[in-house]
Amino acid sequence: MARSPVRITFACGDYDRVRPLRDGRVVPAGVVLEHTVMPSHRIFHEQVRFRRWDVSEMSLGSYLTLAARAGHPGENPFVAIPVFTSRYFRHGFIWTNTASGIEWPEDLKGRRIGVPDYHMTAAIWMRGMLSDDHGVRAQDVHWLTGGLNTPGGTERIRLDVPGIRPGIHIEPVPEDRTLDEMLASGEIDALMAALPPRSFERGDPRVRRLFADHVSAERDYYLRRGNFPIMHCVALRREVHEAYPWLARSLLDAFGEAKDLCLRELEAPGALPVTLPWLTDFLAEVRAVLGEDFWPYGVEPNRHDLATLIRYGEEQGLLARPLSVDELFAPSTLSGSTVSGSAVSGSPVSGGTT
Repeated sequence: MARSPVRITFACGDYDRVRPLRDGRVVPAGVVLEHTVMPSHRIFHEQVRFRRWDVSEMSLGSYLTLAARAGHPGENPFVAIPVFTSRYFRHGFIWTNTASGIEWPEDLKGRRIGVPDYHMTAAIWMRGMLSDDHGVRAQDVHWLTGGLNTPGGTERIRLDVPGIRPGIHIEPVPEDRTLDEMLASGEIDALMAALPPRSFERGDPRVRRLFADHVSAERDYYLRRGNFPIMHCVALRREVHEAYPWLARSLLDAFGEAKDLCLRELEAPGALPVTLPWLTDFLAEVRAVLGEDFWPYGVEPNRHDLATLIRYGEEQGLLARPLSVDELFAPSTLSGSTVSGSAVSGSPVSGGTT
């Protein structure tokens, strides 16, 4: 007699590489996924604080911070699988006030720089790049945190950065102010964020990108450093992973199949699958720079990126203890072996509302 599949709540952004799981073209073995689609920053907030879903997209910076805070891997409230729903080169996400006198990245030393969340993954990569390539360390900057385009906003995770890495200075901006308006007025010299400030989107002449030709800078960074920055992973609540230890591998296999299907659709001749002229030419250009498998899942093809982000987190005072790449992920996902969820029985896991 066939066993009933396990019902699992899952929250993620609306990505083409995940969509085949939602529309039913790809079905994880032994699993019925109950999908919630919402912006990733809302998912991170609700999952880190309230554990709302069984499985969710997760900020990799938040996940590393939580993993390092745990005394050993078994104390981490989440268990990740090496599925990376978001990757993004970030040279184009540093803005400066035009009156600040900042012309080169090295000019950021000693300046006041805004960032919505000090531990946000995008900021970890940007600070790491500035340190590696331009000698601007986290200790060389006065960091100010707060809302980007609307007042308010707090770190999702309690941080003790100075206690881990003395010499790093972080303070919040006034609750009624935004980083955007402070950048435009010159109260801060620069800003790094995962989204553009409204002043830049409006064409405010007081605000400009630090890297004017950011695409060329990002390609150069990749060719020299070999990093295509990972932003988000997928993580299970630990109690869900322990109840269904086969689930992690079932999800990894399904996410990989969904991504492969997405890429095959991008390559298909005929009508363009997305509203972007010259799509196939762009795809060929990306592969010429990043390689044939330019968005890999799994631990081994991403080990260099993951080790780099861990090093950056250590240097920036976010990791309370050293981490290894392998301890971050469910053991069943560390190799290429296959574990079938359909061969394991179990009652549905209660994971909160969708």
